[in-house]
Amino acid sequence: MAFVKKTWKDTIAQYPNRRTITDVSNTASVTTVEVVRAIGTVSQEGDAWNASNMNALETRIDNAFTAVDSQLNGLTLWSGTQAQYNALGTYDSSTLYFITES
Repeated sequence: MAFVKKTWKDTIAQYPNRRTITDVSNTASVTTVEVVRAIGTVSQEGDAWNASNMNALETRIDNAFTAVDSQLNGLTLWSGTQAQYNALGTYDSSTLYFITES
């Protein structure tokens, strides 16, 4: 299975950085405020940066690596110098060739 690319979307809003601050203090000595997003009209919902989306990303990456591993499983690995590689003459598509410097 190949990596499944997700197209992430930004939230597009009338006032993307606007917040409303409300004093919710119960005492005069300590000020406690509540900050709430007040972004106005949203013309496009964006993708949340949350555990669900990040775990889905991790899963898609893991699936892609697993797919590559399964494709490489059973291949013969050969390592040698450039001269040895050139001397082989024929190449088997089921073998990965690694050229080493020596």
